[in-house]
Amino acid sequence: MEEARTPQFFKVLVGDFARRIEIPQAFLCHILEESRRTSENTVSSSAKFILSNAEGNTWPVELDEIDGRVFVTTGWPKFVEDNCLVEGEFLIFKTDGDMQFMVLVFGLNAVEKSVRSSGSGARATGNLQGRPTFPSSKKEHGGVGLTEMAQSLTRSRSQVRYQIS
Repeated sequence: MEEARTPQFFKVLVGDFARRIEIPQAFLCHILEESRRTSENTVSSSAKFILSNAEGNTWPVELDEIDGRVFVTTGWPKFVEDNCLVEGEFLIFKTDGDMQFMVLVFGLNAVEKSVRSSGSGARATGNLQGRPTFPSSKKEHGGVGLTEMAQSLTRSRSQVRYQIS
């Protein structure tokens, strides 16, 4: 039986990304309740959502319609600051259908970025252990140890994090 796909979209951070970020028009049908949309797939007033990162931290944000386009506005600058986002990075937004987005951040080196808090604030890193991480469940994947298989395919100095859904 085929599992339902999690609705998702990606954005490359360019231009005025630190102030607001646009939600693709074609994606709105996945995230807005019928009462929040018009027939043109626009937001009639502010809609509140929660953003979360890979570490489980959350940020309240609002979606607003500006000139017929929908943007994440209120709360977005704090998310940008706390996650040390810079121009050229790549984000994947996944929604669970319950007014929440999980946001995966990929750095300029194309590796998923983690943000750890320190005494002086957040700091961006590669993955937390500095080595590839892989799912290791043999039961879920036909008895084959994905860790062993994937590690044999990567170089020992790789910083790549594989996530299999």
